[in-house]
Amino acid sequence: MANVILTNQVVYFYKGVLMLIYFRVGLVMLLSSMIVSCGSSNKYKEPATNIATSEVNIYRPSSPLTLTQGVKVAVDDEFVDKIWHSETLRFNVPQGVSEFETSVGLSLGLPNITGFNGARDYEQSFNLKQPKHFFKITFKPSLLGGQHVITEIDAKEFKEISKN
Repeated sequence: MANVILTNQVVYFYKGVLMLIYFRVGLVMLLSSMIVSCGSSNKYKEPATNIATSEVNIYRPSSPLTLTQGVKVAVDDEFVDKIWHSETLRFNVPQGVSEFETSVGLSLGLPNITGFNGARDYEQSFNLKQPKHFFKITFKPSLLGGQHVITEIDAKEFKEISKN
């Protein structure tokens, strides 16, 4: 009888050790995937002065669903800046087609709406022909993780929504 009790204790001990190892491996994999998926590490550089450019104005209205999320904005795979609630971001981009991307790193949020570690990445291309372009970033909730969507708007709407 003593051998059975001792054997059961040894089995439970090894099961506990294996669970601890699996937990550590899982934690390392989770952390490494978050580091890799945080978007572009290249810093955006303003275009040269001899190139036709468009001024990009992006406004992010306040959203209670994403209160803890700062949205990283990238253009053509180069990080521009992080934008928070009720903020405006201005920068110049060479005229022509440019790809805009939003991403959110690790943040607190409503799990099945914003995702466990933030919203999903969003990408869209815009043809920038005018000297000034206006955009807004809005959050679109989803059961598999929402996205911060960039939408082009006109100057009048931009002025209305960006009033303090």
